Amino acid sequence: MRKVYLLATAMVLSTAAFSNGYEPLDKKVIQEMTSSERELRMNELEERVMEWNQKDLKSLDRNERRDAKKELREIKKEMKTLASGGIFISTAGIIIIILLLILLL
Repeated sequence: MRKVYLLATAMVLSTAAFSNGYEPLDKKVIQEMTSSERELRMNELEERVMEWNQKDLKSLDRNERRDAKKELREIKKEMKTLASGGIFISTAGIIIIILLLILLL
């Protein structure tokens, strides 16, 4: 019984010690990044997603799968903020601009 307890404890500690942690960046930090830093961060995130794609998620227990889904959602959010940077105009905005141009000219 003692061997099983020690083995289980060693497995839990080794899993926590060797896990690849993911730290999402704040929006303020992302805005201050240069384009080359953004590209490097995007590559890191893509590699992390590829690692999760290679793992067999069905072999993980419920809590590990939940953590994986949470991490992947955070990566998706961060990748969206890294990729954004342009000005987006809605369809209604474009129509209003065109109507104003027609009326004023």
